[in-house]
Amino acid sequence: MARVGRIAVTFSPGDLAALNYGNIDSVYGIAKHSNYTKQQLESAFRAFLNQNGNDVSALTERQLIGLGNFLCGMTTSQVSQINLGAFSDAVSSIGLLTDCDDARLTALRRLAGRLYGAPNTWGQDTILELGVVAAGLSSSELSGLHEDRLRAITPLAISVISPNKFRSAFSVWGLGRLGPSQAMAVTDTQLRALSQAQRDAVSDATLGQNGNTAHC
Repeated sequence: MARVGRIAVTFSPGDLAALNYGNIDSVYGIAKHSNYTKQQLESAFRAFLNQNGNDVSALTERQLIGLGNFLCGMTTSQVSQINLGAFSDAVSSIGLLTDCDDARLTALRRLAGRLYGAPNTWGQDTILELGVVAAGLSSSELSGLHEDRLRAITPLAISVISPNKFRSAFSVWGLGRLGPSQAMAVTDTQLRALSQAQRDAVSDATLGQNGNTAHC
């Protein structure tokens, strides 16, 4: 499986389901790649479970890390079953996933809430460690972050916030508080969802014209 590498992204859901998922290191060889479809992710994760005990709560830190983007094939109910200890140990790797949709990110954010408490109590280090999980925060939770916490959201997390949420979560003022690397991570799809004033604020932040020094 490891030799397949990125070619696996072109496999059909059925082809992915037919692979052997017994060696987690080999699984990571294809799961680390991005741009899988929702159907591919779901098929791969289901195959892994079927071949390895079918118990989400028993997943170890090593398995959570090795599953890479295939974790994005979990149902939201399955996400809630992840062992908190294993999640805590693997969270910095989970925070680098690129293929999770908003529903999965929201479920991961709920899991993080069970571990770290309410988002308004999260410090900068926690938000940095959570990575893309922070993209699962609601619009009101994102807009309520203090500036130093806002600056702790990783550029990758910025890029995976759904366009509608991005538009409603960040006012012109909030977008102006982004650091240059965060502003440069804003996608074209996100930009198209913004008002002209919001787009101008992103542009200014990209150039560092908001009077702040970036922390990320």
